[in-house]
Amino acid sequence: MSDEIVSMKTATVDDGPAVLDLLKQLQTESNVVLIAHLQSMTKEKARADLDQLSDRDDAIVLLAMVGQLPVGILTVTPAADGQGELGVAILKDYWHNGIGTMLVDEAVYWLNHFSSLPSIKLDVFADNERAYAIYQRLGFKEVGRRQAEDSRGQLQTAIMMQIKRQTE
Repeated sequence: MSDEIVSMKTATVDDGPAVLDLLKQLQTESNVVLIAHLQSMTKEKARADLDQLSDRDDAIVLLAMVGQLPVGILTVTPAADGQGELGVAILKDYWHNGIGTMLVDEAVYWLNHFSSLPSIKLDVFADNERAYAIYQRLGFKEVGRRQAEDSRGQLQTAIMMQIKRQTE
């Protein structure tokens, strides 16, 4: 990946099929993609989901792109407790290139400048030390720990983290 240029974009309805394909591939490469019914989701449903999120100030879907290929995704969606819930995943061939950091940093900027959310929360598995360090560096604070199943059904310790919107 050393000479490839990575760009970032907000996902649109037209990205629905590519987002679905990306999520399905990510689920095979990592134990952190926890999306119920992903295997039965259709491209039409993916388009409809992106359309539903497109004009909201409490949700965002960002794609990391290499040319026309999506290689990473970040989502912030409203949770029942009024916070945004962040999820991020990068294709394995593109790990350790700063793409996750770039996406999360953009989500923090969005929270502070465009979002109506008071905060963003996330869970990171305790064995994912690199991700934990990135979240801390970008301003997330640990707020608790819990036991959670990964996408393969294995029980792991999940660190709950949060960042609050900065007021000026």
